[in-house]
Amino acid sequence: MLSRFLVYLTEAVLTLTILPVLLFSFLPVRYTPFMLYKNIGYFDTNKTFIKPIQWHSFTQTSKQLPMAFIASEDQKFEQHLGFDFEAIQKVFKRNKKGKKLRGGSTISQQVAKNAFLTEHRTWLRKGFEAWFTALIEMCWSKKRILEVYMNIVEFQPGVYGIKNACDLLKTSPEKVNSSLAGRFAVVLPSPRKYKLLNPGPYVRNRAAWVKRQMYYLPKSKKGLY
Repeated sequence: MLSRFLVYLTEAVLTLTILPVLLFSFLPVRYTPFMLYKNIGYFDTNKTFIKPIQWHSFTQTSKQLPMAFIASEDQKFEQHLGFDFEAIQKVFKRNKKGKKLRGGSTISQQVAKNAFLTEHRTWLRKGFEAWFTALIEMCWSKKRILEVYMNIVEFQPGVYGIKNACDLLKTSPEKVNSSLAGRFAVVLPSPRKYKLLNPGPYVRNRAAWVKRQMYYLPKSKKGLY
């Protein structure tokens, strides 16, 4: 009886995880569990509900944007299979020493978390994050991973996706230059702390650093930029 239950449970988990990954390999992502979780929290705060994602094609997006995200968030994006074990090891060592280190999660891991999960920080969620990361690396191209990433990440409180973020700055994803692309990349780790509009000294300096890193990126072998 127990073994049959475990078989059914495994089949259900596989179906409920693999199916959405396959569907989102070609369908636009308009809304995510991450966004739903945030909206539920707004019932008690009387805040404006999050605007749905305006899907924007990778081919119609300035190449400066993927360059900036890779330079800032995951410079080994084209080489790894979803996990940067060297970066994870560095984070682990510095955490043991009580130091803070930005990074560790790859772009693929961030897509897995933002597209299919919520922000609850539990070991179970981390396990599912690893599983979804492996799935999207197997089922999606690197270009598709980047496309979904740019369309679902939060750039400012309640502002999800590159099109909504560009609307905030009264521009379009096609027209983003390297300086502005760097600013978009910088605010991603802490969109509730760092501002796209009227950025402070840290954002400006860090965006300049990202711009320099973009210059040194090797030519993309997968046509990402």
